[in-house]
Amino acid sequence: LQGNCIKAMAFSVYDRWGEKVFETDDPMKAWDGTDARGEKSASVYAYHLRVKTGDGEVITQRGNITLIR
Repeated sequence: LQGNCIKAMAFSVYDRWGEKVFETDDPMKAWDGTDARGEKSASVYAYHLRVKTGDGEVITQRGNITLIR
């Protein structure tokens, strides 16, 4: 995630069993697709994103990420 308007954020990724595989509050840190075992396997992951913008607006999004290898 990048943008000049991001003042704070929380980003989490979960595997299909609900186990958290990635979490950050640093907009410059990116998830590399690694699962809880440290492997990079094709699968569907869920994400949760919460962003606070410079004007104080809070944006929350949830969805799925499909990794194809």
